[in-house]
Amino acid sequence: MIRRELARDLLDDLRRLDAKLAANATRIAAAVHDSGTTLTEIQGIGPITAARIIGHSGNPARFPTRGHYASYAGTAPIEASSGTVERHRLSRRGNRQLNSALHGVAITQMRHPGPGKD
Repeated sequence: MIRRELARDLLDDLRRLDAKLAANATRIAAAVHDSGTTLTEIQGIGPITAARIIGHSGNPARFPTRGHYASYAGTAPIEASSGTVERHRLSRRGNRQLNSALHGVAITQMRHPGPGKD
């Protein structure tokens, strides 16, 4: 009897949270659409990922070059050479949340045909 009540309460909580998540996703999609961004036209970027990128990047005009943005996002390679051996590795610095969002986009593009995979 008690287990049924607890299970029913947990199920009600799950339904309530699921409805909140759906409403939140709708609000985010509307906010991204209202922002006028073209990020969602890129394969692998939906409204949630676009919101993450916009939220962490801010105004893209504040970055003078692509290299500055890559450095901010932690996607710019840094030199790890020694002697005559030239190597590069990815920086562990930068905005890790933004890096994670961009990595997810790259993985999605690699899995599907198009310019990202090519």
